Formats: sequence, structure tokens, C-alpha cells
Amino acid sequence: MKNKGFSSFCRRILAGLFLLIIEFSVPQIQALVFSCADAATDLSGNRNAHIAGWGHVDLSGVVIVRSPYGVTSTGILLESGKHVLTAAHCVAGFSASDDGLRGRVEVFSGNKQKIIPWEKVSLHPAYRQGGAWDAGIIELNQEVDAGFAARYPLVRSPRSLPEMILRAGWGKGGTGITGEIGSTGKLLAGLNHHEARTNGKLTKSFRSGGDHLPLLLSDFDGGTGDDPLSVFAASAGLDMPANPGVGALECQIANGDSGGPVFARDKCGQTVVVALQVGRISRGADIDHRLNSSWGELAVDVEACRISDWVITIISR
Repeated sequence: MKNKGFSSFCRRILAGLFLLIIEFSVPQIQALVFSCADAATDLSGNRNAHIAGWGHVDLSGVVIVRSPYGVTSTGILLESGKHVLTAAHCVAGFSASDDGLRGRVEVFSGNKQKIIPWEKVSLHPAYRQGGAWDAGIIELNQEVDAGFAARYPLVRSPRSLPEMILRAGWGKGGTGITGEIGSTGKLLAGLNHHEARTNGKLTKSFRSGGDHLPLLLSDFDGGTGDDPLSVFAASAGLDMPANPGVGALECQIANGDSGGPVFARDKCGQTVVVALQVGRISRGADIDHRLNSSWGELAVDVEACRISDWVITIISR
């Protein structure tokens, strides 16, 4: 009986140690999807956020876009202060001027919040459901004062790749090993690289004509030690080699981050928008073979310089 009791006690101790190892080795849930739990900090409304590996950035112009039915996505307050750039697929169902359905934009600045109804929604003229030109603009029924929230300029010319970037969004949480889990509600920002442009072969699920799509790609490999792009770069039509990434600081987009900004620094150190987050794809390197923002998936962004003329036309009206 003593031996059995001692064996049972040992098994409980070993089981406890195993669970302890799991608890400390698997990152906890956070917003966006990060390789490392320590990289995730709630930055909602932060006017002077400091991000390791990047520096300070004003994130107050990264807004919540809420549909008439309450579905959450992300948006970018543009230089006009009255227009928000977001992903077309988040607002396409509400673009008809006579449907009577209006969502709202929620802007956070420190501990203050403004809720502003939509006035009008415009979609990029080349946008088709499931297509690559996935950009929409929300016109607000009032201007957001520049002293309340940041306004972001879009770059007008292509950037050299690979390039360090900063993603931001109000999407779901998760980690590289689990993929997205939980709900939306915290604004986080994290690092990655734009690594390649594509001529469309890799992004065949985006239903758009022509080979010269306005898409930039980032991989997510901070925890696996493998470079997902290298698995299929030779046959994917990429015009730049893969980049090893930023390790534990690397992040990936998840549901709810669509429409969020991809930032970079210009020559003067100003924060500029180089792309619009629109989706993610899985092409063979995904660790769990499910489209859920886990390690091995790629993020897909619309390059800002490819839509900047259209944006200027809309906000100039």
C-alpha cells in the first residue's frame, strides 16, 4: 500500500511539473497574434506608445470600424480628419447610398473616446468580392480634430524591400502556436517585414484580373525557426528574397485587424502608412494547416502607393 501510495504521489508530482512546463513554455493569449507573449501590450488610445525595436509612435489614429451590426474591424484616420481608410470587404455591404444602414467609427485618445457615425462609404473601383483591390473609404459625418487623434499620410511611391514594418489592429488574440483565439477589443502593434511583392500566382485565391496585383507579403515564423516564404518562393512569382524576420517580436494579423495600417518611417523619421492590412493566406508552411494566423501563414497587404491617387480623389471631393 505504501508503494502504491508513493507511486501515485510521484505521478501527481510529475503531472504537475508537466503542466507547469506547458504553462511557461506556451505564450499566453494576446491581441494580434505574436510569437512572444511579452511583445503584447494594450496600446489603445496611446499618443506616445513605445514599441521595442521600433521606438515611439502615436496610435490614436488607428480606429475601430464598427458595422451597423456591430462587427469590428480596423481603420486608418487619413490626413483630412474626416475620412477613414479600411478594407473594402469590411464595409462593402453598406456602400449603397440608399440602404439606410450606417456604422460608426470609434476613436480613442488617452482615456477619451469619440464615436462618430458614417456619412458615406466608397469602394475602390477595381474592388470585387474576394479580389485584391480590397480598399474602402468611410466618410465621417464630422471631422476628428487633429489635436485629438493622429492623422496618417499614405506613401506615394514603392518602397525598397525587405522593409521593417509596424502593424496595428483591434483584432482577435492568439499566439503563433495556437493561432487566433478569443475576441476583439484591444489595440496592439507589432513588428514584421514586408518581404515580397507578388504577381498573383501566390495569391490565386484573390479573384482579380491581371498579374500585377497591388499586394505585399509578410511571413510569420518567429517561433518555428523556418522561413515560410522559402518553402515556395521559387514558384510563387516573388520579386524579392525572403527575410529572416524579427524573432519573438514578430506578429501576424488576425480577424478584426483587416483595414488596419502597416507603418514605416520616411526619410525624416515620420510615421507613414505603406500598406493596408486585408488578409492572410496559407501555402504549405502552416504548422496546423488551418487558416487561423498560426506560424507559417502569410499576411497580405494592399500597397498604399497603388491606391493613393484614388484616396486623394475621394478626400478631395
